[in-house]
Amino acid sequence: MQDEEGITGSGDDDLRALQRGVQRRLGQCLLGLQDYERLLKAFLAEQALSASVDTIENAKAERIATFERQTLGALVNQLLGSHFTTDANPPWPNDDPEPDGGCTFSFRSATVMLDDYYKQLSLNQRTGRPAEQSGPLFHRRT
Repeated sequence: MQDEEGITGSGDDDLRALQRGVQRRLGQCLLGLQDYERLLKAFLAEQALSASVDTIENAKAERIATFERQTLGALVNQLLGSHFTTDANPPWPNDDPEPDGGCTFSFRSATVMLDDYYKQLSLNQRTGRPAEQSGPLFHRRT
């Protein structure tokens, strides 16, 4: 393609090619974020559950539905607020026995972190800055 001065318009073609490349990469990033969102929803829905044996399927479905309506930011806040903890003995989802004396099931998973690292993780999540890692983030419960 030549313009009025007889010079080819390869600059426009190069610009379009660069724009397509940026758009493709942006699309890939968005798909990756959607994958993270789906994984967080699945993880958080399975992270804790407490119900009677008779109502466990309904309780699980309600928990899944609760997380399906949340945004990625809300999911990250939920993860920080419920899964990561500094408490070596986090509370159970429901410690109350069934009033009719029936059988109940309670499950909760958590990652126990040292206080300093939990504060750093929480602060970095709010500011958007990457976490600086200079030591063990997690410790084992014995």
